[in-house]
Amino acid sequence: MSSKLGAIQTAAERALLYVQDAQKTLENLQTKLKDLQERPSDAKALSEAFRASLPLIGYRGVLPTAPFVSADEAKPIQAAYSALQVLLAAGPAFTTLASLGARSRAIDDARRTVEPLDTQAKALHTQIAEIENQAGNFDAWAKCLVRWAEYVRARYAPVRDEYLRCRDLVTAASTKIGAFANSEVPTMDHAYKSVRLVDTLNGAIQSIQSASSEVTSLEQLSASFGQAATARARTAQELKTAVLAALKGGAPATTCPVCKTVHGEAALAAHIERITSELAHPAELTELSEKLSAAREGHKQWLAWKAFLEQLQQIALQLSLPFSQTCNEIVEAFSQARRDFEEAKANLQSASEALNRLHQAGMSDKEHDVLLSSAIAVSTLSQNPYDVAAVEAQSNAYLNSAAQTRDQIPSLRVQSELLLGRITQHMASLFDGGWRTRTSTSAGLAAFSQLQQETLALERQRDELLNYFDVGNETKLSDVEATLAGTLRALTEAVEAATREQTASADISRLQSDIENQGKLTRELLMRSLNLQAASTALSTLRSELSLESATAKSLNAIRQEINEAFVRIHSPSEYEYVGSNGVLLRSKEDQEDWSLDKVSTGQRAAFALSVFLAVNRTAAKAPPVILIDDPVAHVDDLNALSFLDYLRDLAVTSKKQVFFATADARVASLFARKFGFLGDDFKRIDLVRDVQVGAPC
Repeated sequence: MSSKLGAIQTAAERALLYVQDAQKTLENLQTKLKDLQERPSDAKALSEAFRASLPLIGYRGVLPTAPFVSADEAKPIQAAYSALQVLLAAGPAFTTLASLGARSRAIDDARRTVEPLDTQAKALHTQIAEIENQAGNFDAWAKCLVRWAEYVRARYAPVRDEYLRCRDLVTAASTKIGAFANSEVPTMDHAYKSVRLVDTLNGAIQSIQSASSEVTSLEQLSASFGQAATARARTAQELKTAVLAALKGGAPATTCPVCKTVHGEAALAAHIERITSELAHPAELTELSEKLSAAREGHKQWLAWKAFLEQLQQIALQLSLPFSQTCNEIVEAFSQARRDFEEAKANLQSASEALNRLHQAGMSDKEHDVLLSSAIAVSTLSQNPYDVAAVEAQSNAYLNSAAQTRDQIPSLRVQSELLLGRITQHMASLFDGGWRTRTSTSAGLAAFSQLQQETLALERQRDELLNYFDVGNETKLSDVEATLAGTLRALTEAVEAATREQTASADISRLQSDIENQGKLTRELLMRSLNLQAASTALSTLRSELSLESATAKSLNAIRQEINEAFVRIHSPSEYEYVGSNGVLLRSKEDQEDWSLDKVSTGQRAAFALSVFLAVNRTAAKAPPVILIDDPVAHVDDLNALSFLDYLRDLAVTSKKQVFFATADARVASLFARKFGFLGDDFKRIDLVRDVQVGAPC
């Protein structure tokens, strides 16, 4: 109930705040509505006054008939006012519309005067430019010839020609010897120097064939000797084994078992070794092996000789020499070609270094050829462009011509400046500051085109002004500006008044609707707040009168005396008394201090609980005459336990109630039996034993 009451009280407080906010909003809306309804209206008067003033200032348009002016009526006036602002920005000299015509005439007059002077000035300028260009050409030719003289003095052309000649010689020599450029000159055997290459090569081929046949024959013979040699070796080994076995078997140690000759013991062993060795390696086989080795070596030498001759044959082919020449002639020709090649490379190295030095000095083939073409084009140098003296003389002639040509320019410049001064004098009146312009006298004749364009632009703005208002040629434009500005202010005030009038009408309708809705909302919120306040009051009454806490307090207060009597009897020392009012449960007797159950000891709490239980049981009017107590002194000390049993005994005697006292403490049970044993047959002890079946499931 407490939580529900708190929620309802909170809702009631919020509802009250909502009501107050709604009432405040309603009051604000009502105040705004009153202000709008009491505001005066001047829109119609301002509109009529504005329209009445337009014909007076020369307005050419048709006046609208609507009751209120609108923003659209300002468009023609604003267009005219914008055009007038452009005219006034043209300069202080533009005071009336007639000033524009005078400006146009002044421009035309000045142009007619300046045009012939400008033509003369342009002719002088062209003549000066031509003279400067001619002098510049002379300077360029002189500079070109000075540079060409440097090439001639450095002998660039001969050095380059020598380099090209050496490069061609290296190319030709390299092409001649081809792949043999890095090969050494072969050394020819003196016996074959005078023999033709073709004959030497044929002889080598025949010798190779002969040597090959000899090697083949000896190899076949060696193969047949090899089989016999194998048999002899096997026989010699068997003989040696038999002789050694005979000697070990007891034969005389000094007699040879084979030839029966007598030897010393050491000489006999050497004699047997010689006999078996001669049998295994006969002299014929050894001689045959030596011949085969010699034949193979000869065949190898003939092959190497043939390879040498074939290389010489390739050299002859590279040098385009016939094979019918002798070997020595071919070698000599190849040696000469190699010497020519090396000499050409050495000459090319020297020529290349000389040309590179010129390139490092800033010279190049391209510049040389260009300068040569220019030098040849000069008539005095066409026959001999490499004559340094002639080149330098022609360069000096060009420099003198350039100087003489430039001497004509100063007098021409003076004439040009005089003409420009006269042009500026005639144009000065157009640029006296009375009219703003984007050009100046420095633009010359081109300034007139700009001035005419500016004048045409001003005439278009003048026509725009006259399209809406009738303005005289002599009327001051400043007065027209003031009139139009005042007209626009009056129109602005009228439009604002009309807008306020229309806005106020719409605001009044909106505020009336808002007031009606806000009043309805306020009444609903007020009703909700009243309902919540009533519910909060009712719940508060129920809580104070019908709650569990109130009922418990009333019940305990009714038996307060019985509780105190029991508490004094069963608890010693007597420190506390039961109060049970104003939120106080216990109070100390000595200093009257308030105590709660969580501040006293466990035994004191148990004694107080027993006191309440006994007081309730004692005062119950319709309860059965029975007191049921289950182990009540578990948390009570021994002294107070005795006091409790004494009080319980007196109660059983005086109240005629049957007491059922249950305990699991044998000591307490024995004490209880001694206290109540005087009752005789009225006292019964019942020992309760739980039957436990063996094997029963737990």
